[in-house]
Parts: sequence; structure tokens; C-alpha cells
Amino acid sequence: MRLYILYFIGYDIDEEVPVHSTLSRTHHLIPEELIEVVFRKLLPMYVEK
Repeated sequence: MRLYILYFIGYDIDEEVPVHSTLSRTHHLIPEELIEVVFRKLLPMYVEK
């Protein structure tokens, strides 16, 4: 994963990140409405950062 992405999402260089395939397989289990709510809450926090 690119270093600037790790920095943006708050991971250290040596910290293990989630495996993309795991996220892709479980994504459909989360209701879309919940994803929207979480995204709207987190986006302003990342913009401030």
C-alpha cells in the first residue's frame, strides 16, 4: 500500500492493514444506509486532518 494512503488513514508504516479481499467479501453484510451515515460522520474529520 502506498505510504501517503497509510498516512491519510492513520496507519503506521509497520502496522498491519486489513486485507482487501476480506473487506470486499464482508462489505455486502453492512447495510448501505449505515455506510452512508458513517461516511458522512468520518469525512469531515478527515478533511480537518
